[in-house]
Amino acid sequence: MCQCRPGYLIEIANLYCLRPSFIGEACYTTEQCERKVANSGCFNYREEYREENPSAFFGPSQSSWPMGECRCRIGHRFDERLNACVRSIIGSWCSNVWD
Repeated sequence: MCQCRPGYLIEIANLYCLRPSFIGEACYTTEQCERKVANSGCFNYREEYREENPSAFFGPSQSSWPMGECRCRIGHRFDERLNACVRSIIGSWCSNVWD
């Protein structure tokens, strides 16, 4: 069983301990992003890295783990005021996000 050091709050498959990540920071799993920002995820292009199937991403050597970036989930945008990813309506009069 892992005993994580302070600051390493995310435990993966009872083997690894990771720190939370913020929007724009590197990550290995969505749980790192969700810990700091609601409705965010760890993405490499369009693939989201989740802990449900750790063997798919986490092998014995961390150097072989795929890295992603914390981003808001599809249909969300980052709101600095709320420090959260909030639902956005693409192309609406109340949004500056356009397709």
